[in-house]
Amino acid sequence: MSFKPILNQLLTHVPQSLGAIFLDSEGETVDLLGYGISADTLKILGAYHGIYLGQLRRLTSVANGGEIERFRFAFQRTVVFTVSLQDGYYVMLIAEPDVNEGIAWRHLARTRDQLLAEL
Repeated sequence: MSFKPILNQLLTHVPQSLGAIFLDSEGETVDLLGYGISADTLKILGAYHGIYLGQLRRLTSVANGGEIERFRFAFQRTVVFTVSLQDGYYVMLIAEPDVNEGIAWRHLARTRDQLLAEL
């Protein structure tokens, strides 16, 4: 099954977005879509985010902080938004640094709901 229509909707509704990637609990790509960013770069970002997410899950478990719902990394040239789904799945949005965070989070929440309905 292709999740590209859902990812395309996310990228269309979030100005300054560069790419989106849907990943499994191992950091393996389920589907991706990029505008201005290569598929290989998206896969590498996704895999490393899987490592970060695993470490954050261990940290929040030790600290009794509960499940991770979302997190953001801001870099000089990009911002990466990550939203957890179920069973370790997650979706990422990569955008330019001047992206409107409120719009990004709102559309990521909608994307999360759409992906959950398909799982």
